[in-house]
Amino acid sequence: MLENLSSITSGVDLTQVPPIHQKRLLTFVNHFIITTVSFLNKFAQTCESKLLLCDQKMQKLEAELCILEAKLNSIPGLESVGAQQDASAVVAPTVEGSELPTAVLSTSIPGTTDEQVVENQSAESESATPPAAKDPELARFFKMVQFGVPVPAVKLKMQQEGFDPELLNS
Repeated sequence: MLENLSSITSGVDLTQVPPIHQKRLLTFVNHFIITTVSFLNKFAQTCESKLLLCDQKMQKLEAELCILEAKLNSIPGLESVGAQQDASAVVAPTVEGSELPTAVLSTSIPGTTDEQVVENQSAESESATPPAAKDPELARFFKMVQFGVPVPAVKLKMQQEGFDPELLNS
């Protein structure tokens, strides 16, 4: 391997060559340090600005996520839909050669059927809704509130159309 380097080296005896002057060597070292430090400063500044942009985007996404969660939580029938989907998504584990009893795999309460549960939920939702909500003319205002429209805005809309905004509270 050293044989390959012999063609690169010159035939000059390095012991006979005078050293580089200290001032010139110091200038080279200073220039190297200055350019390296300026590069690192610029690199750090660029990284910091990109991290700030990412942080701002994450904060914006978190705020939007909170708003979406609040809107989803304001929909009254959504909790039961999610629970039904979760229950249907669970796959019953089976062991080769043996089957588990169906009573163990059942997720419903003994003595009640799915139809009874749905009837109970609809009866609860009807009893929870005020009598004004059953009025077909006012039903759209209650739907607006259910879909997340701010209550003061709905009250203002009711007032503009000639309805009493206090009916929304009853």
